[in-house]
This record gives sequence, structure tokens and C-alpha cells, in this order.
Amino acid sequence: MRSHGDFARHRPRRNRRRPKGRRHVRRPARYKVTDFIGAYLLGMAGFFVSLSISPVLAILAYVFIGILLSRFIGERVDWWVMTSSIKNVAAMKLHSVFTWPVSVPVFIAQVFVAKFL
Repeated sequence: MRSHGDFARHRPRRNRRRPKGRRHVRRPARYKVTDFIGAYLLGMAGFFVSLSISPVLAILAYVFIGILLSRFIGERVDWWVMTSSIKNVAAMKLHSVFTWPVSVPVFIAQVFVAKFL
């Protein structure tokens, strides 16, 4: 009968690299306030172009641009985990998607004050 040492010798070695899963997603580089300003101005320009083409297209573009800006900001800012409940996150995302022409400049101003003043 084999001893425990014999079995240990034939065991395959573990891969010491970390698994690439959902927890180890590569994040974009840290944010700059100018990135947020550029994204907002691009979104406003896209909205006004779609408004000049068609009002129906403008409504769809409004929601689409709100979603894109929300994701752009959300991927670049580290949020506090303790306040990120499902209720808070859902309410904030809906608020930012539907009020992005006002909420994004307010957010940019808050980031500017927190970062530079």
C-alpha cells in the first residue's frame, strides 16, 4: 500500500496565478476632471445633433447618452462599498440617466472642489 508521501508526489502543481474572474476586472486609469468635462460636452453635442434631426431620435439619444455617461463615470470613480446597497445604486443610476444634463455638471463641480480646493 502506498503511503501519503507517494500520493503527494503525483499531485499536479497548482497554478499560482490569480484566476481572472469577475473580481479581477481591469479598470480604466484614474480619472481626470477634464475627462468628465469632455464626455459631458460630447454628450451634449450628440444630443443637440439628434434634436436637430428628429425629436423622436432626441428622446432615444437622451436616454442612451445618459446611460453612457453613467457608465463612463461609474467605471472611473471608486465608490464606497458600505453605501452601495442595491436600493442606493438603482436610485442613483436612474437619477443620473434621466437628469444627466444637470446632474453631471453638479458631479463635475463636486469632484473639482474635492480634488483641487
